[in-house]
Order: sequence, then C-alpha cells, then structure tokens
Amino acid sequence: MNLDITKTAFKSIGDIAIPEIFNRRIKTGITEVDDFFGQGLLPGQTFTLTAKAGGGKTTFMLQVLEALARQGYKVGIASCEESIYQLAYTAKRISVSNVEIANISDLDSIVKQMANFDVLIIDSFQSLIAKEEHNTREHEKYCIETIAHSAKQNECVVGIICHLTKMGVIKGGTIVLHAVDMNMKIEGEAEEGDTQLRKFTIEKNRFGPNHEMQCHLTDTGYEFGRAIETGDAAQPKKSRREDLWSNILQIKGLITLKKVMPLVEGNMHKAMVTMREMVLNDMVIKKGRGEGARYTLVNK
Repeated sequence: MNLDITKTAFKSIGDIAIPEIFNRRIKTGITEVDDFFGQGLLPGQTFTLTAKAGGGKTTFMLQVLEALARQGYKVGIASCEESIYQLAYTAKRISVSNVEIANISDLDSIVKQMANFDVLIIDSFQSLIAKEEHNTREHEKYCIETIAHSAKQNECVVGIICHLTKMGVIKGGTIVLHAVDMNMKIEGEAEEGDTQLRKFTIEKNRFGPNHEMQCHLTDTGYEFGRAIETGDAAQPKKSRREDLWSNILQIKGLITLKKVMPLVEGNMHKAMVTMREMVLNDMVIKKGRGEGARYTLVNK
C-alpha cells in the first residue's frame, strides 16, 4: 500500500482520487467487530491493542483471527512470550483451530513473514529484539518504523499487543502510539457490577471513526452479539464525565494525578486525559509536567 504521503504541492480536494485500497476492507464476518473497526480493517494498516494483564487481549485476537481465517484470510500470531503450546491450549478452550502460531521475537524474521500473511499479530512489542544495537528510545523507533513500512509494503494488517505499566500507561515512550494507524484498548467494567463485561475503545483511527464496543468475556471466549443490560442507573457518557470533574474539583489542596487516580479506577492514562480535558475547559491551571504535574482551580 503506497499512500504517497510525501506529496508537497497543494491540490484541491475535489481533484484528488481516493486510492482503491481504502475501499478494500478485510472483514471478520462478526457484525459487532467489523462495525467497531470501521467496516473492517484496511490492508497494510497497523494498530496497537492494550489492556491490563488478564484483560482478554490474547483471547480477543485469537477469536478475531479465527473469524478472519474462516473468511479465507491467512492469519497468524508471532508470540514473543507465550510458547506455542500455551497459545494452543488457550485456543482450544475457546474453539480456535485455524490460526497459525510461532515463537518469534526477532524483528527481521517477523518482517519477512508479513509477505505470507493477510493479518499478523505481534505479542508483544516490548519483547521484540533487533540485530542493530540502540538505546531504548531508538530501539522503539526503529522497530515501529520497520513494522509500519513492511506492513504497508506487503498490504498486511499488523496488530501489536503492548504492555501497560501499573499506572495504566503504555510501557516505554509514546512513539508506537503515534506511529500506528489505530490505537485500541480493552477495559474491565467491574465497577458496573458485571465482572465479565469488557469495554473496547478505539482512541485513534486514521481510516475510520473512533468507536466503542462492549461484550462479555467468558471461559469460552467473548460472546459477540449478546445484548448488554445497562439498567436504570446507567448514565450518559457526558454525564459521567461531568460527575468525575465535579469530584475532582472537590479535592482538597493541590490537585495531583495521585489524588485523581482513585476516582478513575487507578488508571494513570485516564487520569492524565481527564486533567487535560479540565485544563482545556478552563477549570484548572496546570503547573509542571508528567506524573509530577500539579493543578489549581481557575477561580483561586
């Protein structure tokens, strides 16, 4: 997929022909999943998937790949962590049998395999190794640029599973999140009283809208299509956000991310996003950077 992103001459939008590949979507056949992805995945697209340990990342990708395999696509997982026997054990429990798996962590070897697959999942980015020696930031930049270039060159969809820290943010820098075409995360919804419920969120999608999806995770995998009972106490997203802002404004003294985290299920990323929203809405003033930032009320 050559998107020719080096064009520098200005051109009227009306005179630009959209490449045919933008309409050639790879679909699973699972309505909820395809709608969530934005009517399928684009050949050559790269995406990240994050969740806390045990959040259901591997189960989701195995089920998605199985559905794609049944549609005639060649799919696989390059596992840098779990052995093929561990993966096969999980796969059989959730009735997955048509996905190819291998234990590969060498970047060059994985890149070569992209020519053979329609969809390839890398589990995980933090476990990749490369022959070239770099410091941590240079290693991340080299790996993700190599993956993104090869994915587009081979028109292979590449999904990258990324680990989160205990604070709920991606391990390493943000280079990977910015470089890929789509960022997706899975969160548990136990606070609503349903420990099986998972919420999927797309936070960035260069080839479609940002969507949300909810489904239950059971011992036999995700139950796509099962109706979600919300109950009378369910609040609109806007209302929940405003309630959260109100609770944060009641924090005594300087507002810190450490004080905000208990209000957002201990998720540091969500705390940082929430405080950025409050700054943009002229509710608080930020001083400092990163996890050490301090916030004061605008009217003080």
